[in-house]
Amino acid sequence: MTDKRSALKLFLEKSSEKISEDLARQIKLTPLNSTSLDFWENNWKRKSTRIPPNGGWDWRSHYLDFKRRKPKQLYSLAIWHGDILCGMTIGYASKGPSHVRLDLIEGTPSNNHPLRGSVLQIIVDVSMNYAQMTKKEKLIIANPVPDLIAIYQQRGFIYISEKKSFFGTKEAFCSKEVSYEFL
Repeated sequence: MTDKRSALKLFLEKSSEKISEDLARQIKLTPLNSTSLDFWENNWKRKSTRIPPNGGWDWRSHYLDFKRRKPKQLYSLAIWHGDILCGMTIGYASKGPSHVRLDLIEGTPSNNHPLRGSVLQIIVDVSMNYAQMTKKEKLIIANPVPDLIAIYQQRGFIYISEKKSFFGTKEAFCSKEVSYEFL
């Protein structure tokens, strides 16, 4: 296991302990893995009427693509309450100090789950803590869903409508500086 993967595993364990105290005893945080992807396929995929870019992602395909393209930088998170998968995100950490980037974020399509209304905040908090731990400057949400931009702005993100990416394409994103004030 690489140092970054070991650090992520340790961080998820520590975050899960903290969040469990704050929200509920049954919350568990893990990287995306065969268990979370199987749950997605057998539950979310069958129930969801969402269509990208408003959710409805093919999580298995995206996970395998990120794992192939950015194996050392892969950042993923699955949020569980007991045996219910409530949310997921996937992206990567830049090689340098620049950022942690979230490319996909989605909560379960079920309207009745124990973390309803909390999934996005957990994803942002855990991802921001990971950005701090890996000494990044920013947390970026790539190509945010237009209906959610105001919510991201309420959480301190700045919306940038289009900027030329590293690959030469134009992308919209929300960006938030990583704070090291209380570390």
